[in-house]
Amino acid sequence: MSRFIDSKGRFFGKISIVDVLVVLLIVAVGAFIFLRVQGTGSQLVGVRTTFAVEKVRYFTVDAIHIGDQVHDESGSLIGTVEDRQDKPTQVEFGDLEGLPVGSDSKIYRDVTIVVKGNGQKSASGAVRVGGTNLVMGKQLTLRGPLFEVKATIWAID
Repeated sequence: MSRFIDSKGRFFGKISIVDVLVVLLIVAVGAFIFLRVQGTGSQLVGVRTTFAVEKVRYFTVDAIHIGDQVHDESGSLIGTVEDRQDKPTQVEFGDLEGLPVGSDSKIYRDVTIVVKGNGQKSASGAVRVGGTNLVMGKQLTLRGPLFEVKATIWAID
């Protein structure tokens, strides 16, 4: 009866142990990537995400249009702008007595952007759009045709 591994480190005298380990590593990495991209037990759903963007200059607000496609920082499509609301940013400063006084900013606006897209919802309820997991409070960069802003996820429907 021959030995299982010979003196040169080959299985049955034909296959190298290093070759077997390399093949196993490639299979493991491939399985990981497949599961990461595909997800397990997820279903395709429509996702409406509301983003809050604070302290944005007027010209940037004017560049955000309904119907614009929005991508995240990696280039994954988040969806299409469905609605955009803006209001002046509130600024605080001290009056002559040092008491706080609030006023509308003449330069900055706060923007709420509603983006509608398609995503995957897992059995646990987690929502993923493109390569981005959507969770409340997460900050990400939104990129449109004429704008790029840092936004915070305000609501997920």
